[in-house]
Amino acid sequence: MNNDILSAPLLRERWQKQEELLKAAEQVLSHVYRLLQGQNYMVILCDSEGYILKAIGDPPFLNKAQKVYLSSGANWREDIKGTNAIGTSISEGTAVKVLGCEHYVQENHFLNCWAAPVYNSEGKIVGVLDISGESGRSDNRLLEIALMGAKIIEQNLLLQELQKKVVISQQGLQLAGKMLQEGVIVIDNQGIITEINQKGAQILGKRREEVIGNLISDVFGGAKSFSLNPKEEKFQINAGLGEKIGDKRFDTVYALNRAG
Repeated sequence: MNNDILSAPLLRERWQKQEELLKAAEQVLSHVYRLLQGQNYMVILCDSEGYILKAIGDPPFLNKAQKVYLSSGANWREDIKGTNAIGTSISEGTAVKVLGCEHYVQENHFLNCWAAPVYNSEGKIVGVLDISGESGRSDNRLLEIALMGAKIIEQNLLLQELQKKVVISQQGLQLAGKMLQEGVIVIDNQGIITEINQKGAQILGKRREEVIGNLISDVFGGAKSFSLNPKEEKFQINAGLGEKIGDKRFDTVYALNRAG
């Protein structure tokens, strides 16, 4: 069968793309490997497309595994490698073991492998945790360990997601607090005012409904007694303030001050 091996630049690109998965799995891989260290096993993390992102293990077995491309950058999806624990776990969406000659490719018959899929909070497979060793040695605990590791990675992913939401929420609260104390005006990239708070309307000497929906040039005209200062937080729509209108319109938040 043909091998699908990523070049070094493409592998680095995939690492960047899968940064959250790698971060969530880093300590899990190390912990699982410590449980098996010295017994000629390796622990592997793959993405949802079957590409190996990271592999750690005992050097003697790593050398053998590398000869069949069971190493970083290689794709072990079923349509590439036939029946194998990584690819079959992805296609079936469940934990599997593939022992010795159960592998479709004959050169992989020296492998015993146990793998479990990693799901995100939306129920989609984002990766696979695999344990591989030499055939002839079978341990029923290894599938349980792979499952345990996958579940911990899932919890780490969820925690990272929640931490992101907390940061965004805190940014929104900070902005809301500032809005209560100063004039704030929101302008989209076409120069239309999409929002202004009560303080901002007072500074302009107008009602909010007289300002919202109008071009900034129409509202300010030739007046030179006001200044617009972009706030330190240039929130795009999904980070806290305003609404996205159309495909490429993003609002920018400004502090509105009376020039003195």
